Amino acid sequence: MVRHIGSGPTAGTRQAISREPRQAISERPRRRSARWAVAAVGAVSLGTAACASGTASQAGSSARAATPAGSHSVGSGASGTASRATTVTVTEPSWQLANPLSRMVVLPDGSGALALLGGLTSADTSADGAFRLSLATGTLSTLGTLPSAVHDGAGAVIGGTDMVLGGGSTSTVPTVEGVPAGGGAGTVVGQLPQPRSDTSATTVGATTVVVGGYDGTNPDPAVLSTTDGTTFSTVTTLPVPVRYAAVAALGSSVYVFGGMATEGTGVGLPVATVQRVDLTTRQASIVATLPEPVEGAAAVVLGGRIFVAGGDTSSPGSTATTSSAAVLAFEPASSRFTDAGTLAQAVAYAGSAVSGGAAWLIGGEHDGQVVATVQELRPG
Repeated sequence: MVRHIGSGPTAGTRQAISREPRQAISERPRRRSARWAVAAVGAVSLGTAACASGTASQAGSSARAATPAGSHSVGSGASGTASRATTVTVTEPSWQLANPLSRMVVLPDGSGALALLGGLTSADTSADGAFRLSLATGTLSTLGTLPSAVHDGAGAVIGGTDMVLGGGSTSTVPTVEGVPAGGGAGTVVGQLPQPRSDTSATTVGATTVVVGGYDGTNPDPAVLSTTDGTTFSTVTTLPVPVRYAAVAALGSSVYVFGGMATEGTGVGLPVATVQRVDLTTRQASIVATLPEPVEGAAAVVLGGRIFVAGGDTSSPGSTATTSSAAVLAFEPASSRFTDAGTLAQAVAYAGSAVSGGAAWLIGGEHDGQVVATVQELRPG
């Protein structure tokens, strides 16, 4: 919901303010909210390409082709048989965001565009803007304004409305805010059963599933489902309550990758747990272990495969976290991870969505510093 780290790190490693339960840290109030409007931004650059007032010039792109470096046998379900090689190509377009932004909701918005809602600015303030981002040019156009500035909420497109479920600014909120997908005034659509931030969502058919987070004081392990953004039911509870998890769905299964521990001796640290929510049986279980603990990663489905990208990780015995550039392919049948590539920039807490057969990582944080980087991931 609210950033749990200090701003403006000067070293490659971000030291934690405290590794006691982070409720008090995470609830430090925001001084103000911010609207990151297209007309209010200056020119920014990525290499020799420049973007001013939200419009990017097309001067080519740089790409990193990923080569698998091996596979990781993880979890009790590992079969010992290597998964087929899976790679992604990571490309940075010639444009980037006009302003750094992280922890926003990013949703597909028709052919060749994404919707960006809310988020956290480099000034450590929550944003209330809703914008359409052209993936061809990097141009931002206004969709509307959220009723309240918010970040660290979950996102979904439900009934033609782009929705932000929960999140927070100065405190965790239960509100579901919506902006018509085609643009228009933002409204409060509904209410979650209780305040909830640091949460994630994925959509399976007509059902949106909300996973992970906390209520401002305590973890919220309940897995919620909704078809309209106003009525919610409890599917099950997570065996390991987490915040800032990466979530993706294949078939009737929702996979929850890592996150921040909310209890026990490792509270406030990234975890390596992979949890599966079976929407048919309404049961949740631990099914695998990541090669390293990670929080704030992105999970996407490309070509029928789940990829987990970026996030913040920590070394055993350390309370410091660093941003990861790793991209992993996950094979549910064998509970194995395969190295799939490397991000152009290591990031955590990026907004992510799939559009046009590619996954897009928008903004995020590099070792605690909010960035404007845009990265495209394509299979192969």
